[in-house]
Amino acid sequence: MAGSPRRVGEASSEDPVRIEWTPLAEDDRNKQIEDVAIENPAAAIRLGDAVDFSIVKLIDFPVIGRRGRVRGTRELVIPGTKLIAVYRVLPGIVYIVRLLHGAQDWPGSSDG
Repeated sequence: MAGSPRRVGEASSEDPVRIEWTPLAEDDRNKQIEDVAIENPAAAIRLGDAVDFSIVKLIDFPVIGRRGRVRGTRELVIPGTKLIAVYRVLPGIVYIVRLLHGAQDWPGSSDG
């Protein structure tokens, strides 16, 4: 399914929600990890693990993040990093909208 959000955690019968990444958020994640990997591949692996570990918590605790700067969103600070996951909570699903570096201008003109 080209263009569909990537399923990170499929909901099981016990899971209240599932996680989906929008293509833009997936691109953000890949770029953040690639940028770190240029200088330190091991750190890039740790960064990816930290993101995944934090995001999967949203399955059980979808409102754990603070209210977002954009109406209808929430923001989860990824511990040990400078990253913020911007997401929306809908019935049965958490959409990861963006994965931003804390220094990025958000919301900005290209952050649909």
